[in-house]
Amino acid sequence: MLLENLIVGRVMLHEIFRRGDDRAPMTPRYGDRIVHLAADALDTFRQRVVDALGSPSQSLEMEIIRTEADSALDTARSLVEAGDSHFVTLSRKFADKLTEVQLHRNLPGGILLVFDGTAFHPARRIVGIIKAETHSGFTPFGDRGSLTLQYLRELILTPTTKLYKIGLFVEEYPSRRRGQPPWNAFIYDNLLVAADGSGAAQYFYESFLGCSLKLDSAHITRRFYDLTNQFISSSGLTQDEKVDLQTSLYTYLKVEVSPVVEVRGFAQRYLGEPQLRDQYSQFMAAKQFPDGAVSKNLGNLTGKLRRRRVVFKSRIQLVGPADEFNELVTIKSIDGETQPSGVVPAWTSIIVRDQVENLG
Repeated sequence: MLLENLIVGRVMLHEIFRRGDDRAPMTPRYGDRIVHLAADALDTFRQRVVDALGSPSQSLEMEIIRTEADSALDTARSLVEAGDSHFVTLSRKFADKLTEVQLHRNLPGGILLVFDGTAFHPARRIVGIIKAETHSGFTPFGDRGSLTLQYLRELILTPTTKLYKIGLFVEEYPSRRRGQPPWNAFIYDNLLVAADGSGAAQYFYESFLGCSLKLDSAHITRRFYDLTNQFISSSGLTQDEKVDLQTSLYTYLKVEVSPVVEVRGFAQRYLGEPQLRDQYSQFMAAKQFPDGAVSKNLGNLTGKLRRRRVVFKSRIQLVGPADEFNELVTIKSIDGETQPSGVVPAWTSIIVRDQVENLG
């Protein structure tokens, strides 16, 4: 998302802790007053949020699935209406909830920042929740020519650190429908793979924020591509058969004019053996991919389908435009020269139906 015209209002700070050996939750350390940031600090804070949620590879719109009392959305709605003293106490609900859902000892503690404000034009009310893990560092310190380094044990939200997650609730324009306006939700996670959300911390977006991955058509199509590629790569097929199927996947998505993608349709067209079709169907079902036809949208696959890349174990790569690659390049596995040990290595034969233009 492009977070335009962000104005940060009130900011609250709490600290949450990793569970101990007994796995019992530790009570958060609550902030007791709204944090007042100097103008330059507020600008830096705002820019961190804008940069993070504007990252196309690490931020994603979510589907809000929990709206009941005491859900994250319910708390966010109450926060934007609350006076300052009530804002302080209400924000503690987020610290309590995050402590509750961090069930595993490998999940670190950190600083929890809760803020409200507005964004976009016309302005829409927002509530943001940031979990920031601390790290250490140094800052120059001194005056009048005497300069040394001051060691800081707990730094957060520096330009180089990636150890934070953001949840953002955004109120829709009040004029869109009568009654209480609905809200939208977005997350930033440094581990997120935006195309399918597979790297995002589920405890954060689902258990904590009450959201799930939003299955829009571009998202589903990209997920179909990634999962099918994953199945092909992990199958017991020969290398030649894998290359052929990857070419078929490109054809199915880019060349065929069908407006939908479907597991059964791809299997029937390109997976010849019934056993292979069944394995593919079972694989996609285990990954919870929809069983029926879904609308095809190549918006998240523009770069993937524009170029083909073959990477060898030696890190040698063959790269080219996908259309020409499929038409002019033939790749086959061949037996290499027998080694002194008697092992016959697998080599690759590449035929390019064209002449060399540049050896640079």
